[in-house]
Amino acid sequence: MTKELSTQSGNPRILTRILTINGGSSSIKFALFDAANSLRRILEGGIERIGLPHATFQVKGRTRQTTFRGHCQLRTTPRR
Repeated sequence: MTKELSTQSGNPRILTRILTINGGSSSIKFALFDAANSLRRILEGGIERIGLPHATFQVKGRTRQTTFRGHCQLRTTPRR
């Protein structure tokens, strides 16, 4: 849990964020919540098919502008 000070509108208040992470054998999922007054999800996402071809990374926010989905390439040869 993180806390940061917000000074929007010249009125300081404490913002509380909670990050949840769930890891499995081939996926990682996460969500970020605003917990200032009541628990409200800000964004969620994850990586699916880790270690397999066609792995995907996705972040979904509250609006279309904060949503991202992409593919991750599996590197099979070491970098030099």
